[in-house]
Amino acid sequence: MHIPDLRAIWEMEDSTLQFYALTGATVSLGAILDECLFWMFRDALQKDKSLAEALYYAHRNVGGRRDATDAAIKSVTDDPEILARWANILADLVLLTGGSGARNLVSHNPVSETMVISEIDMEKKAMTAWLTPLVSQRTPGQRPKTETFSTLLAYAGNQLRMFDRLNKLRFDLTQALEARAR
Repeated sequence: MHIPDLRAIWEMEDSTLQFYALTGATVSLGAILDECLFWMFRDALQKDKSLAEALYYAHRNVGGRRDATDAAIKSVTDDPEILARWANILADLVLLTGGSGARNLVSHNPVSETMVISEIDMEKKAMTAWLTPLVSQRTPGQRPKTETFSTLLAYAGNQLRMFDRLNKLRFDLTQALEARAR
């Protein structure tokens, strides 16, 4: 598993390449979070990898897989600390991986460029402007959803923090299940 290097993306000089790299990083991190959920699902069920894969990936989207992991965890532990942490993680995970999340937006919409005007000098009849890449989706009757470099960078940071939280909980859940089996 490769974790995208957000610092390297931040330091890129070409803003268009930087945006595409960050877009790829958010999609990749979304897949990594899905894989973390799979391992938690497998650990909770205590089944071999092939059977766990068949059960987990029978759910066609991350929402179904997230719900399956939730049910699996709740079926194997009654540890109040683990369940409280899981409930908190699950709520945040819904925001990160749900249909309104940035990963969904960048995965299903093209990157475009928009003109950003930073300064208008009426006396000189001049303005300072540049093109900036973004991803946007317009749905009739709703406000457009848009992701820019700064919003995607914050989103990717949240994905990385979620990865860490899931791994820590997975470790603690595994420890609790092993202790209970003894």
